[in-house]
Amino acid sequence: MINVLIVDDEKPAREELEYLLKKIPDISISGIAKDGPEALLLAEKLIPDLVLLDIRMPEMNGFEVAEKLQINKNAPGIIFTTAYDRFAIKAFEINALDYILKPFAKERLEKSIERYLSQGKYEKKIDFKLISKLIQKIQKKESSPRHIT
Repeated sequence: MINVLIVDDEKPAREELEYLLKKIPDISISGIAKDGPEALLLAEKLIPDLVLLDIRMPEMNGFEVAEKLQINKNAPGIIFTTAYDRFAIKAFEINALDYILKPFAKERLEKSIERYLSQGKYEKKIDFKLISKLIQKIQKKESSPRHIT
């Protein structure tokens, strides 16, 4: 599963992205933020693989958020989402994977996610809690008495 963080100050845009992403296989929406500061907090807590990031937001714009996210060695992929095409050059200057214009289309999102996967940056994360539970179940099953009839 690819964990995605949605960041947009406009509720309809957040809802549209959430709706479209739920239709794409192997995508998990790990969080939704309405501004830059919230995005940074969620990114630190949730460690998303990919961030769909609006550019024009109050308080902290998408470029500022992206620059802060890219400081980490395990920085998420960034796909900018915006209604304005005039920011495209700057987006790619800061290593964005893609740039999607509003209104969004499922096919365009899928293409952006494919681009992310083709970069080879995505590594499936091991769920150690799940593995631990499975080991405990196996050990419990092996230690339970067996009756031969």
